[in-house]
Amino acid sequence: MTNIDPSTMTQPARTQAEAAALFRRPFAPGAIGFRAMSKVAYRGEPYAGAQVAAYIGAQSVIQRLNAVVPGRWRQQFQSIPAEFVPAGTRRVYLACRLIVTLPVEEAGPDIDAVYEDLGEIDRASLAGVKALYSDARKRAAVAAGIGAYL
Repeated sequence: MTNIDPSTMTQPARTQAEAAALFRRPFAPGAIGFRAMSKVAYRGEPYAGAQVAAYIGAQSVIQRLNAVVPGRWRQQFQSIPAEFVPAGTRRVYLACRLIVTLPVEEAGPDIDAVYEDLGEIDRASLAGVKALYSDARKRAAVAAGIGAYL
């Protein structure tokens, strides 16, 4: 595989390798959010600090896909069968399959690159089904390299 410098590329991608490189490009600072995940010790105080996670929104994922591979991506969602969910769990899971259709090399035949992951929410969450779909989409996008550096 050739070494591709995404900063010198124009969009949209023509090959799977170009798409992979462009997916990994950093987001503008304004597109990145931060969320406190847990309290941690800081300067001797047991709960004075916080562990913080950076994230992007589901719309940023869609915008990146539309910019890099317009009309060449699709997503499929599927609920997880009950037999695969641990008994007694309070979590709800949804699988997302993100499919990017491009050739491996220019002028070659199109192939599907498939990226998958599971979204999850707490069954009692007020965020609801929309959050479950967003989480699944964002996790599958990370598998493709979108926002993975965060």
